[in-house]
Amino acid sequence: MIINPFNAGANWRWDNFRLREVQCHCDKAKEEGKPVGVRYPGCKVVLVDSRLLDFLQAVRTASGQPLSLSCAYRCPMHNEAVGGKPETTALPGKGSQHLYGLAADIKRRNLPDDFGTALDILVGSQGGFHEYDWGWHVDLRGTRSRW
Repeated sequence: MIINPFNAGANWRWDNFRLREVQCHCDKAKEEGKPVGVRYPGCKVVLVDSRLLDFLQAVRTASGQPLSLSCAYRCPMHNEAVGGKPETTALPGKGSQHLYGLAADIKRRNLPDDFGTALDILVGSQGGFHEYDWGWHVDLRGTRSRW
């Protein structure tokens, strides 16, 4: 189910996450000097799949560790500005999973060194995982992907 921001309050069941954490952060990209364009300055669009939030909440609950998200949904303009893989008409659904509300980037801040290993195992064959120096990308694309 895709979360509709207009009725999210009534349906929001993720105790440790807020709508503002998963909405597009064009404004953040703009503040960092990335060219997001005049059409999307601080668009704050929300397109997030509830399965992603269920996964993140389960990780948070099981680990007992607060998760800080740097990014979840990205509008196409924001995705382009940060160098994300674009959507293509030749391969629909093969762009950045952030475009479809199926991905989140989790900051490493204050998390144990082995947290990434646990995330990789939890994502398993249901999605993508990659470790960066700043944290981890997780997505629920439906097939295993590592890079």
